[in-house]
Amino acid sequence: MEIWSNGMMEETSVVHHLSVWMRKAWIRTSYEIKKN
Repeated sequence: MEIWSNGMMEETSVVHHLSVWMRKAWIRTSYEIKKN
């Protein structure tokens, strides 16, 4: 059970970092578009 929990936690962490990165990239892209 603990192994499963650790796996889920790591997966959630990866997904969280990915979504944060996606949001930053999207903000940067839309900022560049507005600037032009």
